[in-house]
Amino acid sequence: MLDLPHVINSIASDHSDVAQFVAGDMMDFNLKADAVLLKSMLHDWSDEDCIKILKCCKEAIIPSKDAGGKIIIIDVVVGSSSEAICQGTQHLVDLNISVLTLGKERDEEEWFKMFTKYKISPVLGFRSIIKVFP
Repeated sequence: MLDLPHVINSIASDHSDVAQFVAGDMMDFNLKADAVLLKSMLHDWSDEDCIKILKCCKEAIIPSKDAGGKIIIIDVVVGSSSEAICQGTQHLVDLNISVLTLGKERDEEEWFKMFTKYKISPVLGFRSIIKVFP
């Protein structure tokens, strides 16, 4: 798990038996991994910053798509659900994110501008799993 040093220092000793914790900056890290998981965090960032984060993640992936390497994103894909309650929640979360951060919730077209080899699975209520293949 990669996070800022003060976050890692506060949790690493409590859970060192279940995960490896690394202090660093997601905008500039040099780790190698089979996969990278980004959960509910890209919506906090501008498109330009998301692209920078995704490039760092792509560089961290050791195997190719055929060997199982991927970036897994769990986030909102606006319009991915046909259920009215999920669509309403997606728009409400988008409004909240827009007020609190420089980011936004994105629809599939906006995600497509950041990467082209992907699969979206709307399986988590108002959130989706996006598998990106570097």
